[in-house]
Amino acid sequence: MKAIIAAETKRAESLIEGFMGLPPETVDLATFNAAVLKQAPKEFVKAVEAIQRISEKAAPSQNDAAFAVNVVDLMAEYAQRPKMSPAIEPLWKAEHLVRESGLGWTLRHLLAVALSFGGLIAGASQDMSMNAQAYAYLALIFAVGSGALHLTHGRDPEVKVPLFVFGSLIGFCLLTAKFSAAVGFLALLAVSVIFMLSSLIGLMSGATNKSSIYEPQMPQQVEYNHYVITEGNEMSEPMRQLK
Repeated sequence: MKAIIAAETKRAESLIEGFMGLPPETVDLATFNAAVLKQAPKEFVKAVEAIQRISEKAAPSQNDAAFAVNVVDLMAEYAQRPKMSPAIEPLWKAEHLVRESGLGWTLRHLLAVALSFGGLIAGASQDMSMNAQAYAYLALIFAVGSGALHLTHGRDPEVKVPLFVFGSLIGFCLLTAKFSAAVGFLALLAVSVIFMLSSLIGLMSGATNKSSIYEPQMPQQVEYNHYVITEGNEMSEPMRQLK
């Protein structure tokens, strides 16, 4: 058990070094202070403290070894996440949950496209009723929010998300004031379709890469049989004499 925990401790040290941008062989988990991980998610810090407690045990059990593997796997998951501000991180988590459920991802994009198209039709009328205006505001908020969630899983979400939100709202207001609400929703419809296609391509490429990863098959476990005779064992010579 100690060998397994030692290997997981080494892996945890490498993950901490990668997360903090430190060179290899810099972190010693036995003396590492998890309080310095101020920018890390709380779950990552708790996982570091948990693996520290396990590595200090003199006689770890099999459950401790299994727990160590799970804890370091959790650290690896959080270490791969981009570093974000507290304002962007909830959006990233929401988008992650949506992408994990294929149905939620599909409905989100289809609803954004449908609402934008409905806003295009509603905005084409000269006199919009109160219901039409309420629908237009709802469609605008949902389409912009959907795009903001999508951008959290791209590069530089700290810059792109607020830039997209404010840019979309300002652009929609300018297009509506200069032309009509239909033109503004036409732009939102185009953006929603682009985001849907971009997400679809990303998910397909991710699935292709995942399927191409080689996963070795563990050998089939066979119960040991004391009566199996093989060449060279202590039963070989007596069996030859019996023939």
